[in-house]
Amino acid sequence: MLSFPFTADLREKIRWLMLLRVIVAIVLVGSLIVIQLSATPSVSVRPLMGLVLFIIVLTIGYQAALKRTSRLDILVFVQVVGDLLFETGLVAITGGVTSPFAVTYNFSILTACILLYRRFGFISAALASTLYILLVALQYLRLLPFAGPPLIWDPRDFYVIFLNVFAFFLVAFMGSYLAERLRKTSENLEARDSSYRSLQQFHQNVVESVPSGIVAANEEGVIFSANRSALDILSRGKADVVDKPLRTILGEAAGRLIARAAVNHTGQAHREEEVVATGDGRRIICGMSCCPLVDGEGRRSGWILVFQDITETRRLEGRMRRREHLALIGEMSAAMAHEIRNPLGSLSGSVQVLRESKALDEDERRLMEIVVREADRLNEIVSAFLAYARPKPPSLAPVDLGRVIEETVTLLRRSGAGDPSVSVVTEIAPDLLLSAADEGQLRQVFWNLAVNAVQAMPGGGTISIKARKSADGGPQCIGAEVAVEVSDTGTGIAPEALGKVFLPFFTTKEGGSGLGLAIVYRIIEAHHGRIELESRQGGGTTVRLHLPVAAGIEAPSGAPGIEGSRLR
Repeated sequence: MLSFPFTADLREKIRWLMLLRVIVAIVLVGSLIVIQLSATPSVSVRPLMGLVLFIIVLTIGYQAALKRTSRLDILVFVQVVGDLLFETGLVAITGGVTSPFAVTYNFSILTACILLYRRFGFISAALASTLYILLVALQYLRLLPFAGPPLIWDPRDFYVIFLNVFAFFLVAFMGSYLAERLRKTSENLEARDSSYRSLQQFHQNVVESVPSGIVAANEEGVIFSANRSALDILSRGKADVVDKPLRTILGEAAGRLIARAAVNHTGQAHREEEVVATGDGRRIICGMSCCPLVDGEGRRSGWILVFQDITETRRLEGRMRRREHLALIGEMSAAMAHEIRNPLGSLSGSVQVLRESKALDEDERRLMEIVVREADRLNEIVSAFLAYARPKPPSLAPVDLGRVIEETVTLLRRSGAGDPSVSVVTEIAPDLLLSAADEGQLRQVFWNLAVNAVQAMPGGGTISIKARKSADGGPQCIGAEVAVEVSDTGTGIAPEALGKVFLPFFTTKEGGSGLGLAIVYRIIEAHHGRIELESRQGGGTTVRLHLPVAAGIEAPSGAPGIEGSRLR
């Protein structure tokens, strides 16, 4: 058997063909039986019943074969041959050459043309012609007793035979031509449909792959589509975005953009920034632009908004501006600090000499001691500021962070900075080794944090220090990190001061310089680390340090503001 071009739904067509065959056979033969039973019988009913049974048995066999075979072309041709045999039997029973059912051969020929195309359409026409001519020949030779009375040769019968055979081949020609045209049209449509689906999928993939959020809204500003990036940026599901007003999802800036785009008919995109609330409770800065959604005829059918999360960009821009600003201030301040320090030393030395004079009474001597003490305190502030403005170059080496913390805690307990009413509890994991860090600077970090914690508990309390290794290295580190948590049970920090504690010269303590935590932040940032601060007024403070295990040192930067630290 030759192979044929088949459509993908040929199996389904075969099922419909079997069902249609049974219905047509029952209608044709059933109506004939009814006519024969209601009038003077001219044809025996028994052969007609046999034909119906023949079709039913064949259909059952076809159904069984359909489930088992993969050669659907063979199964279709077998069914066409079976139909031709059925039609030959029907014509033979109903009068042979005079039977009105000779036209039923055309059904099988059309079936072959539609399902097997041109070649087998003509083969079916030739087979139908052969069966029909053979039937008429047997009828004239009086070898078909059930086909009616014997026929006497009549030239008009020859003309009827010729017309039927001609009709068979004409149907085969027309049917195969139309079937071929239909097949080619279907193939072209399938190719175009496949190309359209591929192009549509490509466009969908492009939209879904764009890192910017893209939402489409109708003329009323109601969202009907959103890409994956939009959902990720907003931390929302599709059901939380689709069919929602743009202003509800992207804020009032979306409404302003649409209003401006509606007035401007050039199609130029406008841009705004808006603080947007995400699905997980965060607030992010979104930079968004809007342009009309235009259909194929150039008519506006809605709006397209493209947006990005620029929170980190704005934070980095502010950080860079702050670094430049503080670098300039640092240079000026360092010069001024040196100028202050020199006369301050002379003043302190002169007062100390005068204090040794025997001509001074007790009050004058006390005043001079106050001057010397305040001069020393001012000198300490200037020294701390110089350490902040011009830090020493780091000395890089492997550092055992656990040992540094333990030694700092021991020094705190034995020094005057400690308070007997304050207890220190440590929970330090082993092997907290940093590959390249400055041990002296890290000691200063833990000392400043511990002293701040002691000063935050004037009535006594507990300092808890925990250190462990974590797999999360943060955005600036690839690999593991060491997480250190310093907690106290002190007075806590007021909400309005929470974002300022790492700024230089900001302090809530009487007599404090406001440089301790600023230096802490600068050192941690230089080690590519992160600081998180969590505090509740009256409920204590927790400072979390995240230091990458394998990160090196960068040049020191300026002090942070709110953007520079992760405050909670």
